[in-house]
Amino acid sequence: MKFRRVSVYVPESSSTLQRFAAWLTGRRPELIDPAILASGGGRELTRMRVEGVVTVTFNVVLKDFFKLGYNNGQQQKKQLRDSS
Repeated sequence: MKFRRVSVYVPESSSTLQRFAAWLTGRRPELIDPAILASGGGRELTRMRVEGVVTVTFNVVLKDFFKLGYNNGQQQKKQLRDSS
């Protein structure tokens, strides 16, 4: 198993007036188009802050990868072992 700690980012208001309006109404800022984060342009204008940390657990199984069309080297090791 592999564990990774990943930071969780949330959008931040870009001005003091918007921050006050968000506090007053209870509505936090949100991204209208999440594709902005995936594209390279315009990201420097998006303010984000770290809200917390999430621990993600990766449990990877490599059994029968070759049958599914992937080559992880196990088939070659098996052939070498069988030919010996």
